[in-house]
Amino acid sequence: MEKIDLKIEEQFANVVLNWDQRSTNGEDFDLDLMMFLLDKENKIISNNHFIFFNNHHSGCKSVVLEKQSDNGFGLDDEKVKINFTNLQEDVFYIDALVSIHQEKGVCKNFGQIKNASIKVENRKQHILYEQNLSEELSKFNFTKLRFKKENNSCWTLDYLSPMESNGLKEIIENYGVKVKK
Repeated sequence: MEKIDLKIEEQFANVVLNWDQRSTNGEDFDLDLMMFLLDKENKIISNNHFIFFNNHHSGCKSVVLEKQSDNGFGLDDEKVKINFTNLQEDVFYIDALVSIHQEKGVCKNFGQIKNASIKVENRKQHILYEQNLSEELSKFNFTKLRFKKENNSCWTLDYLSPMESNGLKEIIENYGVKVKK
């Protein structure tokens, strides 16, 4: 786990996930960016507080999945905008989870993907933090970036943590999301 402790001055941030399309033979890689709005106990407040490709915004619309690409084309392949001032008071943590779409029986990791990175930008798209997933987290297929509320108003980018798991479903259920069977 990498401790960051970066104060978000403007109360707005973009979380951007980039990667290049595969240039060799084989299946293209598909990375996904998901957001979890959590309470004091690190649990999802409701399923409406889980932002992903089938739910593009939180109930209060303060966290919005704005851009998504299935093939890695473009500069900002997936982007989530966060407006910290409009969050519900019971949100204490926001986790940005990056995963690689996995086919059954095929194990992929960030090291196999060219130029995969996650960054946090301010409203003017100035980079506040950036992590190269392809190089620095090469053996992992999940990573989590955490925002934390300080003193009931100020938000900080708290840490980046690579994750090992038996799958995305396990991670999502650990947050308390009710997964349809």
